[in-house]
Amino acid sequence: LTGAKPEAIHWDVEPQQLADFSSNKQLYVQRLVNAFQKTRSILSGSGILQAADIPHWWDSAATYGSTTCDPSNNLTSPAFTAQVGSQCLIRILDQVDIMDYRDSPSLSISQAMSELSFAMTISNFSGRIPRVVIGQEVSSNSDLSLTHYDEIRNSAQGTRVMEAAIQVIQNQFDANPAFGGSGHQRSYDSSNSSLSRYATSSSVSAAGFSIENYENYASTEVVDNFPE
Repeated sequence: LTGAKPEAIHWDVEPQQLADFSSNKQLYVQRLVNAFQKTRSILSGSGILQAADIPHWWDSAATYGSTTCDPSNNLTSPAFTAQVGSQCLIRILDQVDIMDYRDSPSLSISQAMSELSFAMTISNFSGRIPRVVIGQEVSSNSDLSLTHYDEIRNSAQGTRVMEAAIQVIQNQFDANPAFGGSGHQRSYDSSNSSLSRYATSSSVSAAGFSIENYENYASTEVVDNFPE
């Protein structure tokens, strides 16, 4: 389109794919926090928003509770020390996409609850209500513990099971101000025409759903070259 301008940057940087992540969890999450914080400063005044994918388990206070973030200059601020990694990212970013892949709506809901509960009570460092998107795995070929498709892999029945699960999750969070409309990738073809509303936002906000086809890839080069 003539005159079209970018509206956002969406990062998919996944240090948990690195072989040494288990022994350097806090270091890698802190590096992402620092990088997104600096990028936010660079984007200041441009109107360009910043979003990133994060695992659902970065909300563990026991493991990630020492992450630090600062609203102005990336220095440690007493007001924001000892926050959980996911909380720091929600404060810094305009949108966080949780990779919330499980095979039942109850598990997906429980895994996303802490991020949604936190996001609805704050404004981020840009003065906006942060958006939390719930990423869902819908590939019929994925690990059974990650996808909503019915275990017998019957295409028609599996799609119905999946769509029913997505609706349950939608109903759970629809009233949360941090959970915006609903959307899905164009690669997902709904069998139910009534679910076409998932293709557009139900409010003037970021999407509430991100339908993913999970891919395991080596992100070492990306992470090693991400600014600290």
